[in-house]
Amino acid sequence: MAYRHTTLITVAKIRLAVEVYYSHQWDDMPFGLLGQEGFFSRFSVHFDYKKKLVHLSRYSL
Repeated sequence: MAYRHTTLITVAKIRLAVEVYYSHQWDDMPFGLLGQEGFFSRFSVHFDYKKKLVHLSRYSL
């Protein structure tokens, strides 16, 4: 089960309101997952699970 909340986040000095789903079922994952609309539609994202890093590149508008 997941719970959706509008959450304000700041990425690279850009403040965004995004829909985020929270769930205790994901507690064992190295990263929380953000919703696609409002976040992944604005950034290219690469997850490096071995190093526990996230690489972001902003899409040009």
